[in-house]
Amino acid sequence: MNRRFALLTVGCTACSFSASNGPSDSSTNRNDARIDGRVVDAALVDARIDAAGPQRTKAGLIARYDFNEPTVNPAGTTIKDVSGITPAADLVSIGPIALNGTSLRTAGAVALVDASNNNLAGKRITDACKQTNELTVEAWLKQDNLPLTSRYVTLTSSTDIRVNNFFGLNSDTRVQGTVRLSQANAFGDGVNDDFGLVAATKQLVVFRYGAGTFKLDVFGENNREVHRTMLLRGDFSAWNNNAAFVVLNTTRYAVPADARPFSGEIYSLAIYCRNLTDAEVANDMMAGSEAP
Repeated sequence: MNRRFALLTVGCTACSFSASNGPSDSSTNRNDARIDGRVVDAALVDARIDAAGPQRTKAGLIARYDFNEPTVNPAGTTIKDVSGITPAADLVSIGPIALNGTSLRTAGAVALVDASNNNLAGKRITDACKQTNELTVEAWLKQDNLPLTSRYVTLTSSTDIRVNNFFGLNSDTRVQGTVRLSQANAFGDGVNDDFGLVAATKQLVVFRYGAGTFKLDVFGENNREVHRTMLLRGDFSAWNNNAAFVVLNTTRYAVPADARPFSGEIYSLAIYCRNLTDAEVANDMMAGSEAP
């Protein structure tokens, strides 16, 4: 695995569906966050990577998908939840995917949905995070369908993508994490990196909330560092108890106006009902996407 990353801290087999103009995905206060950027010495980054521990953070983990199933598979493939919590909150693919043992690749017309048929993943994440009022989402990914906008993860109403518990969104001009708080509207509040993702570049995107602070962190290969932090008040008491958990698209992936399909590779996705510390996020970056 190539881990030469510089630090950016900022965050249906027969079906055919694609994204088109629909409801806006912009957060209501997306321009209010602070931003700072500077070049990072690549040798320093390499030294930090080499000094990393062998494991990623486990405390507070509620679901994790490493996409390391070893074969190329069509629609209907099961993606295992490897968090260790039982019963496992497995997902199943809607649309064809390719797995190579370390990542999942999709050309876009795909969604990963709850495999239990009773919204196990969505209910587990919602119930656990409403108890803690904290959240961290970590995703290792390489996005190819820029400049299109993609929701790579969402916990959202199954009938309206504007009613969210949280979601992560990427494009070439925007990296966005959004979470619904008791002080906000149903869409939620978010923090953005307005530089956007770099196409076909493996990056770790992290967004997290706790104790009134929302942070977006992005780690990539561009030898720059960006910080995005916003102070937000509220808790998760307004979260929709029946929100559905979907990866690589929206909950309404079959409706062209509402779909936000991801195209590229995803290496790992972890959901925590805890606000990870800066040190824990840095450790997870340095450990790499294939660390246990």
